[in-house]
Amino acid sequence: MGVCRLAESEGRAICFGDLIPANCVFHRLSEELFALAFPAISTWKLFRGHMASEGSSWPKVRSDELPEGLSDREDGGNSSDETHEGLQRIRDRYQIPDNVFLRILYPDERACSSKYDDVAFYEADFNVRLRFPMQLFMRELLDHLHLSPGHLAPNAWRTVISCMVMWRVCSKGADSLTMDELLYCYKPYQIAISLGFWTLNNRQKGLKLITGLPTSNREWKDGYVFICGDNWEGLSWEEKDESFVRVRRAWGTPPASAIKCPKLNQERLNRVLRALHHRDHHYTNFIQPELLALYSFSPERNETILSLQETTQKRMATAKLNKEKLKRMMEKKDVVPVNLGKKRQGDSALKPASDEVVARPVAVHESVPVNQVPASSVEAVELTESVVTKEDMDNYSKLNTDVVKRALAHSLMKGLTEAIVVANQCMQREEGIVKLKSQLTDTMDANRTLSSTAAELTRKKNILTDDIARMRIESSIKDEKLKRTKESHMKALDQLKVLSDQMEAAGARAIEEYKSSDACDDNNTKYFLAGFELLRKQAKAKYPDLDFDVFQPNEDDDSVAPMEEGDGAAASVDPQLADDTTN
Repeated sequence: MGVCRLAESEGRAICFGDLIPANCVFHRLSEELFALAFPAISTWKLFRGHMASEGSSWPKVRSDELPEGLSDREDGGNSSDETHEGLQRIRDRYQIPDNVFLRILYPDERACSSKYDDVAFYEADFNVRLRFPMQLFMRELLDHLHLSPGHLAPNAWRTVISCMVMWRVCSKGADSLTMDELLYCYKPYQIAISLGFWTLNNRQKGLKLITGLPTSNREWKDGYVFICGDNWEGLSWEEKDESFVRVRRAWGTPPASAIKCPKLNQERLNRVLRALHHRDHHYTNFIQPELLALYSFSPERNETILSLQETTQKRMATAKLNKEKLKRMMEKKDVVPVNLGKKRQGDSALKPASDEVVARPVAVHESVPVNQVPASSVEAVELTESVVTKEDMDNYSKLNTDVVKRALAHSLMKGLTEAIVVANQCMQREEGIVKLKSQLTDTMDANRTLSSTAAELTRKKNILTDDIARMRIESSIKDEKLKRTKESHMKALDQLKVLSDQMEAAGARAIEEYKSSDACDDNNTKYFLAGFELLRKQAKAKYPDLDFDVFQPNEDDDSVAPMEEGDGAAASVDPQLADDTTN
């Protein structure tokens, strides 16, 4: 302890003068202890001086300016604030209208079970820009999913509000988000570690409309208040008739039909693609108070909100400045040289050895004197008394000189042995530290290279994922067109089959009608008689001795009469049959 005090105050090892010879072990021990203690003390003095020199430029951060957590409670209860002052703070901070009644919970109440059919709202929901009165789309979404406002996690509200603003921004205020469009892109999903609470996840990996959502909202379920009445549900122009969509009071579970992905027509698919091709998708760009007020999703900011926003910006700037100053100070912090060699008797404590490793140059502002021998024994005694205090000698005052002598020799040898062992271990550790530092440098360089490569690959992956998502949507559109074309083709085939059946039926009817007509009978008779006459002529030509005139086709007058005309009957023979006869 005395060695450290003397090294800090005078910057030199203890010199006992004539009391201890120069070749004594105690003198060597004091130099070794000084060599071990002085570098650490010098580094601390430099660091303390640097902090003291810049102390006035460091801004003070007050506790009332620190950001308030979602679970801050004044009296340790379950709601965000359990005092009327706390409710007034919430009303002023989130611009809740005066006609909306807020109340704290009773000891036996929870957010999911209100005594008076009131609705619980978490303060985290207000932080993501949920404002009163509630928008019609929000109430329709909650009613469709059979959920109360407290069911949805803060990231779900961030997604809903950001998508509502994105649709207005992309259409320049002309289009509003529909429930089918939102559920086409996002699927309601129950949080595994918080059963009963729901969020919205992307249905397709490449269909990311909103990005940058926080991965954790710590203790957001601790802060909530109850909203009473129903004058916060609808907008001022809405009529609360039978068609008015109210907010559910009871906590439920979405049915399977509500979670199913809806089908969109071509117009709504084009609106989804338009939002997907927007230049920026980070949620903070869409929940800005100016945009929300522009599209009537929140009231205009009053003086309280502007003052709070200014205070928050100053606090963030102060924290950023403190972080930058601390980073610069850590980069400029000096590293004391480490002596890896063995100290020789008579060498100066500040003289660097030949195998000294220096990570950064040391800036020593004070001159450190070398060991000096006191001019007289009186001065040596005074120096010794200044180092060894009365408290250090109380334990030895009652002992004999021989005992003190033996104990002092034993203590000196034990201390010297321990110091040598510690010095050797330190040298081994320092060699390992130097190697580890070089390996760390190489690893950091490789890590930076890998990080840049990973960032580039991630960028390309995102581009390819977006392209795949667009191709999927275009493929679904083409599939719809192909489906409609196939349906039209099938309808045409059915009509053609019906027409073919009608043609066949008409042809059969025409044949039957012709068979039953007189014209068919006349033609059959005519060709029969002509054939019979040709047969008789051929037979007569082959058998001239026989009389074939006795053969008549029929005995009635109608069939015989044409044959009696002779040449006239021959003239009525079919020319084709006549040609066959001549041949």
